Amino acid sequence: MTHEEGVGKDAGADGLEAGAGAGDLVKPPGEPAISFTSQDEDLYLPWWVGYDSVLAVAAFLMFNSWVSLMAAIIATTAVGIASAVLRVRLGISIGIILPVVIVAVLIRGVIGIVANNPDVYFGIGIAYKYAIALGVALTVPLKLRIADLSLRRALGLAKEVCDLPEFRKPIDRSLLALGAVLAASASFDIWLLSGDISANSYVLWRLLINWPLYVFITVVGLYALARSLSKVPGFPGLMALMEEQAKQRAEQRRRR
Repeated sequence: MTHEEGVGKDAGADGLEAGAGAGDLVKPPGEPAISFTSQDEDLYLPWWVGYDSVLAVAAFLMFNSWVSLMAAIIATTAVGIASAVLRVRLGISIGIILPVVIVAVLIRGVIGIVANNPDVYFGIGIAYKYAIALGVALTVPLKLRIADLSLRRALGLAKEVCDLPEFRKPIDRSLLALGAVLAASASFDIWLLSGDISANSYVLWRLLINWPLYVFITVVGLYALARSLSKVPGFPGLMALMEEQAKQRAEQRRRR
């Protein structure tokens, strides 16, 4: 190596190190760095996202205990439809998934009200869960990439990151695992419903069992994603990305 080549190589390395800040994807010389973090304000989720499912459970328990099963089904259906419609209006839906969910929730509610039978109402929900499990698993071979937007919103990721093989592999594996977990959860719901159990107890036990299970699969999936992305030069870590996204979300709320 000549002296000039050595100087040029050192200068190129110094330039990459100086130009790559936290969240920048370092690329070979001559190619621009890609930021890990997104500046798209539309990606930031409202604060209430995630609490709406708890509200639906609370509505069912309250109305079923104090009024009637029919009132509980009506209240739960109303909460589910209102939540889905609000997500669509705020632009945080994922393609046609939420419109389909709105129709499914409405059909389930109508049948449940007409039948006025908890086994029928919960049974439809179990069938939906099996269908969702199959749909989630099929998105991997069909390359539908349904998780990309959700993860970009949750982590504040730039769109370019989702095209990296270090992103795709762990996400695809996590989706297959999620499909299996959903199918297992639906099977557990059948076993739970087949026993001598009240509607309120069924809803409570399903929440207490399924919620930690979903949290576990989410944590494992994020851990696998972090390990895979750590192989990419310039990756600042998921915690740094989430902190940056939280700061930008707070700034967005202040501007509003």
